[in-house]
Amino acid sequence: MQSLAYILNLLGYEGQGSLMSFLKKNSLADKLVAGTTEDGISALKYGIALTTEGHQNVNGIVCHFFRYINLLKTTGPQEWYWKEMQLMKEIRNRHPEQIFSWTQLSSLAARLLVS
Repeated sequence: MQSLAYILNLLGYEGQGSLMSFLKKNSLADKLVAGTTEDGISALKYGIALTTEGHQNVNGIVCHFFRYINLLKTTGPQEWYWKEMQLMKEIRNRHPEQIFSWTQLSSLAARLLVS
């Protein structure tokens, strides 16, 4: 399961050199979600919220997605990234009350907009 967590983190990564960084830079997408199916099967699910420009370039985005997967495959696991994941896990375990989920953040943002 640790391998799956590593892959999910890389697929959800939005920093420099990531797929999402590329898509945002080219105004093709706004956000993404990487996760697993909830039925206990180790299957990935990946969602990208496309912009209008992104909808017009779906085939290109699919190609970039698989190129990114291939890059991850050929590059192999990176020790620095694994260490960063472990550090973030330790921080979450030490300070769980300070971590907000996307659902909580969305709810808070919606309340701020209404006010």
